[in-house]
Amino acid sequence: SPPQPNRPTVTRHTAGTTNSMSDEKSRFYHPHYVLNGFVGFLLFPMLRLIPIFRETVFPRADVELRSIEFQTIVFALIVIALKTQKTPSWDAYFSTAFLFAKAASLYLFWGNGTTLAVWYGLLCVVLFVLFPQPTFTGSSNVIALDARSLHEALKADEQRALAAKASNKGKSPGDKGCFSWLVLFHAPWSPPCNQLAPIFAALSEEYSATAAAQPKLKFGKVDVSRYPRVADANRINTAATSRQMPTVILFENGVEVKRAPVFFPGSEKQVEKFTFSEDAVVSHFDLKSPKHKSN
Repeated sequence: SPPQPNRPTVTRHTAGTTNSMSDEKSRFYHPHYVLNGFVGFLLFPMLRLIPIFRETVFPRADVELRSIEFQTIVFALIVIALKTQKTPSWDAYFSTAFLFAKAASLYLFWGNGTTLAVWYGLLCVVLFVLFPQPTFTGSSNVIALDARSLHEALKADEQRALAAKASNKGKSPGDKGCFSWLVLFHAPWSPPCNQLAPIFAALSEEYSATAAAQPKLKFGKVDVSRYPRVADANRINTAATSRQMPTVILFENGVEVKRAPVFFPGSEKQVEKFTFSEDAVVSHFDLKSPKHKSN
């Protein structure tokens, strides 16, 4: 049969398992993680306890930590340990840890002078602007889609389902006639989207039947910062404060059947909280269902 025009392309990395694991670890050496870890966890203790820095930055401070400083550090570590217990990925773990560590450090600097707190706050802003959380570039079977290719892919699934029904003499073909797309709507500037990326990539490698001639379940992603009309068409609020970033939608035979996070009953603006862990996504979208497996 002739090749299909405007076919979306898959960005895949063909490195072996060893190289893939190495890439997974090496990405945490990115300046975002190194600098935020240093500024959040090490900067205040280093300036406060090393004599040459203490005499310059804290000229009136005692040699040892004050009781309130020690208690603040211990309290912050306990909070970080509790808050990171159920994080769905290492990306989310580091993001949460850095947030509370920098909040504690800001309080510690403020306790030694408002000017120090202001300078520390400015440093955190500079890090946020210059070294944002990096986007995931590891191995995946996720297809990058734009507005046109998403429309064509969903239309093709609708036609395939109709063809399957016709070949079954008008009767429903059941699971054999179900063709699905699981699509991630994301934006590079969104930390939650970046945290979901490695989880979504891992799911794509486990559940997408890329080796089949006609895979029943395919994974795609749409950058809504580049294609905002796609977000509007799928009722996704892309504001920085929105709880809909990211959004994952399951399309079956070209029609949306489920999404996460879901809307509150009677509303298309307010959504329920959803934790994007691998298990939660698999369960919510029933990825182990036979209808998503190729024949």
